[in-house]
Amino acid sequence: QSRTACTRGNIFAMAENDGTPLPIIVRVGEEEATLEGPPPDTMLELEEKTRHALGYGAGAKFCFKWIDEEEDMIMLGSDEELKESLSSVSKSQRKLVFVGEISGDTSKVAPHAPPVQEDLDADHAVEYDGEVEGWILLKKRQDKESMSMASSVISSVSEQERQAEKESQEVAAAEEKFQQLEQDQKLAARLADEMEQAEKAQLQEQENMARKMEELLRIQDEQGEGEQSAEAKDEQEEREAPCKQQASKQNEDDFRNSIDEKTWTQILQLSEMGFGEDYPMLLKVLENHHMDLPSACEALAAEAACRV
Repeated sequence: QSRTACTRGNIFAMAENDGTPLPIIVRVGEEEATLEGPPPDTMLELEEKTRHALGYGAGAKFCFKWIDEEEDMIMLGSDEELKESLSSVSKSQRKLVFVGEISGDTSKVAPHAPPVQEDLDADHAVEYDGEVEGWILLKKRQDKESMSMASSVISSVSEQERQAEKESQEVAAAEEKFQQLEQDQKLAARLADEMEQAEKAQLQEQENMARKMEELLRIQDEQGEGEQSAEAKDEQEEREAPCKQQASKQNEDDFRNSIDEKTWTQILQLSEMGFGEDYPMLLKVLENHHMDLPSACEALAAEAACRV
């Protein structure tokens, strides 16, 4: 901006005699146009302004000369020479003329739409003799379009980032669900194994109880065989049985009345298993084994086995 302001100062200072800005005219072949806006600072800017003024596209290329106060044609080849031409115009000249030779794409393009007045930002516009320069409005419009395009790009990138984040969250949720499923399967397998082990332990306990009962029955059979061998003794006992039964009945009633129903039932079970009818002895065995019938059975069976 400072460089442009300096160049403008040189041009307008040379027209201070009447206060009118010095026009800059370009001629290309038979065409001629006045450049709008401040004087160009560079050859590229001069070329761009010429395209815009004459309606050529970006493919058009130009070589320029300028006409001094003696009507001589001087070649322009650098930005420094352009600045020199702008600063060399005398007060007697009423215009600065650049003559251009065109090359490249010489086709015309559609003219630019005129600037819209409502787009004007009065705080940033520059005025020359009361007229708002169109190139300032065009630059502002281009800046707005660039900002709009940048905003669209940013919005697109943000949408892509949101989509990527959503996909990442979905993948994480799927992995978490898969891990939970694996844990559930492992837990179910462990529970099934524990149930199988418990079932096997229960079957083993039942088998052990069955073997114990078989052993007790075997002992009872052996005792029965021993009783059969003592038939004579039994006959004697039969003869004495009435008296003994009467006495035994009295003793049994007395003993029965001295204990509770549950204990009496256990004693009768032991007696029926073949451990005799010595109820006091059977009661003592039960008491020694804390009234546990299976333990009392084992003890009586072991004692019977020792006697055999």
